[in-house]
Amino acid sequence: MTTSNQTVTIQEALELAIQYHNDGDLQQAESIYRQILEVEPHQSEVLHLLGIIAAQVENYETAVELIQKAIQLDRSNVNYYNSLGNVFWYQEQFNDAGKCYRYCLTLNPDFAQAHNGFGNVLRELGYLSEALEHYQRCLALTPDFAEAHNNLGNVFREQGQSDLAIDAYQQAISLNPDYLEAHTNLGEVLNEAGQLKAALVSYQRALELNPDEAELHNHLGNIFSDLEQRVSAMAAYQKALECNPDYAEAHFNLGIVLADMGNVHQAITHYRRALEIKPRFRKAHHGLLMALNYAPGVTQAMIYAEQQRFNEQYFKPLAAEIQAVMNPADPQRRLKIAYVSADFQKHSVAYFMEGILAHHNHEQFEIFCYYSNTVVDEVTQRFQAYADQWISCAELSDKALASLIREDQIDILIDLMGHPGNNRLAVFARKPAPVQMSYLGSPTTTGLTTIDYRITDRHLDPENDGQEWLSEIPIRLPDNLICYRPEPKSPPVNELPALKKGYITFSSLNAYYKLNSEIRALWAEVLNAVPHSKLLLKPSNSILNDPATQEAIEKQFQDVGIDSERLILEGLTPAPAYLKTYHNVDIALDSYPYNGGTTTCEALWMGIPVVTLVGETNVSRVGLSHLVSLGLNELVAYTPEAYIKICVQLANDLEHLQALRSGMRHRMQASSLMDCARFTRHLEAAYRDHVKPKS
Repeated sequence: MTTSNQTVTIQEALELAIQYHNDGDLQQAESIYRQILEVEPHQSEVLHLLGIIAAQVENYETAVELIQKAIQLDRSNVNYYNSLGNVFWYQEQFNDAGKCYRYCLTLNPDFAQAHNGFGNVLRELGYLSEALEHYQRCLALTPDFAEAHNNLGNVFREQGQSDLAIDAYQQAISLNPDYLEAHTNLGEVLNEAGQLKAALVSYQRALELNPDEAELHNHLGNIFSDLEQRVSAMAAYQKALECNPDYAEAHFNLGIVLADMGNVHQAITHYRRALEIKPRFRKAHHGLLMALNYAPGVTQAMIYAEQQRFNEQYFKPLAAEIQAVMNPADPQRRLKIAYVSADFQKHSVAYFMEGILAHHNHEQFEIFCYYSNTVVDEVTQRFQAYADQWISCAELSDKALASLIREDQIDILIDLMGHPGNNRLAVFARKPAPVQMSYLGSPTTTGLTTIDYRITDRHLDPENDGQEWLSEIPIRLPDNLICYRPEPKSPPVNELPALKKGYITFSSLNAYYKLNSEIRALWAEVLNAVPHSKLLLKPSNSILNDPATQEAIEKQFQDVGIDSERLILEGLTPAPAYLKTYHNVDIALDSYPYNGGTTTCEALWMGIPVVTLVGETNVSRVGLSHLVSLGLNELVAYTPEAYIKICVQLANDLEHLQALRSGMRHRMQASSLMDCARFTRHLEAAYRDHVKPKS
């Protein structure tokens, strides 16, 4: 074979190898590349291409070695430096990658791929404006470079320019309709922009391109959840877990949907699995702690034990940040009382707090409200007027907020949130006030030793009963836990519907996550014991706004023997119009073990007797507290059998039902439940009596 013939043979072999390489047959391509090197060991392009294959199989050390050999043979080839930069980029060695791309551009300022690569490095290092310039220069040189359009969209997205990001991703997709990353990014930015249905289309297209990608199924589930299509969301999360059984976020998200649909035990299973996979998954641990309160069979001891595990992991390390607080010594001075909440808006906590804030003695107490939310509505505006000091703190970190509270020299700091949502328990773990209390938001003990007291009553936390499962010392108010202020535009109480309809309508307007399988079965027994009766459900969350979810709920009741003809399912309507629902209700059924709070008070205000079942946990004694305050002990059951019996007795005595209905508002107005001035004096006395921390 002559040199000339040999060169031709190598060229043909190289072209064949490149074809295999482009077709994705890396093994065959590598074999031919190496055969060429046996003949021509100084073929720089072959070394370069072997380096690219090594990078493709994530053998980065070999890739660097091969490409550097290619560079030694041809130091003027910008492609080699660009490929070396790519290998460093894949390894997240951003400074080395940047040096390679920069050197490419010194060799050839118009090398589009190097502008794109350097833009990636700059974006990763936080230099967004500089990255933007390089992407734009790249696209000026090669307008049809789909990857650069996608990367440009990433910069716009990080800069908060969602419209420009959407345009860039769409341009990338128009150039490459099968560009998976661009479809995914477009879905994410559309989701962030609130264009949920458009985001759904993008994720579905991405899944057509990669149906086995668990993260995409999870994203799809999140969109369905935001669209309140829980059945579809559940299917998407389950598909994500089929693709990746160890996907912690999908377990967590599936847990949320299951809990929303009243399947709390299944939700707990998925929260626990998420924590097994990802032990420091704080949101999943919060979800678990809340779900335990909704689950029948869970004891106060079990809840306390889980609280202790949570606090050991997240809050105990914060003890090092606790500083001594030296407030003035005189206990009779004007005390600084501070409430921390994200719910000073249209929220159940606000309904019970407004009467307190409106009746505080501002000569004796300086009232601070630390509002950890950005929502401002008419309720927020009223609360701002009640407070002596209003502090919007949603943007402050827990550490910064604790420091601010310490500077404000607060005497008593009260948490109104507990574990739900974006809580501020990490502030309380830092003990920025000498006395800290828990009230309203936490359904049970917080488990935090830095919270001294729990504001409660004798019904929720009876004397000498369960104190070992509380980290706080209970302050038992003399009357009840709350004071209730009804909706000012409440409709009037009407005549008992059963008198005209000829059958009893039971109801629950509680959030559906309180309606577990056990309480559904108990309600089925109630309906079966009262012939021709019906059950009206209008959950305070939006679960029934979706037809598919309605069908799933009908199936849940069919499984316990209640046909859909006996169910009245209504979607959420805003206040105060939804109170008119009670014009079609004769008897309200309380949930268990997590009793209604605001919902119970609203039903009573509309004249509806609420039958409650009392349990061991704090949350299963709220109905007891409300009803005893009104002298309605006859509506309190301590066993499921007694619960059914009370419902049957009421249903069989329409005259008594009508009497209860017509007199209920007067009964409430004359009770401690609505005497907000009296309640606030009792609360203030408790503050004054407990101005020193627990010993």
